[in-house]
Amino acid sequence: NSLKAPLGEAGDANMTLINACKSKKKNIEVILSIIKEQPELLLIADSEGKLPVHHAAVRKPVDVIDALVFPQRDTIFAKDHNGKTPLDYANQFYANEKVVVALNDKRRRLRDEKARQEREAKERLEREKKEKTIEEAEDIKRMAGEEIDDLLKALVDLHDKFCEESNENTTPFDLGMVTGLEELVGKVKDMAKEAHGKIEGGRLE
Repeated sequence: NSLKAPLGEAGDANMTLINACKSKKKNIEVILSIIKEQPELLLIADSEGKLPVHHAAVRKPVDVIDALVFPQRDTIFAKDHNGKTPLDYANQFYANEKVVVALNDKRRRLRDEKARQEREAKERLEREKKEKTIEEAEDIKRMAGEEIDDLLKALVDLHDKFCEESNENTTPFDLGMVTGLEELVGKVKDMAKEAHGKIEGGRLE
């Protein structure tokens, strides 16, 4: 993760925070004041591509690192023109192990948080996709149920009409047709009942 920050020039107002972080003085109050008044300076790099946190990692205590990183957490992964992060400089130059531990811990926490956010976003997309699939399946089942209802109504009407038109001269063939229609109506009724049961039960069979 490499941040591209605008470059400040030595001596101008943009270098105030960098110069404070480069100083060997115990000036945490000065640094905190600059961050409060000009938080945009956290992302101003020098001619070597180093942000204030790069310089602070070399000679400042953990409190300063915390103050620099908290408002702009991604700066902990920022690379200068040589491809080095604040942690690289802390390992290379700084004798205080607490700073190295703090930087490592912050990097790990930020990575874990980003991984969690990505995982939650993926789970949310999968959940939305599943919900959409269920809705589409419900629509299909509902339409299927309506079609079965229409078929059942048509069969019942046909059965009733056939029975009305029957007379004393009804042939065995006619009786067979009536019986067949009655059986078919019964089967379609069972299908309709089962289809509606699945719709109400939310099953996707």
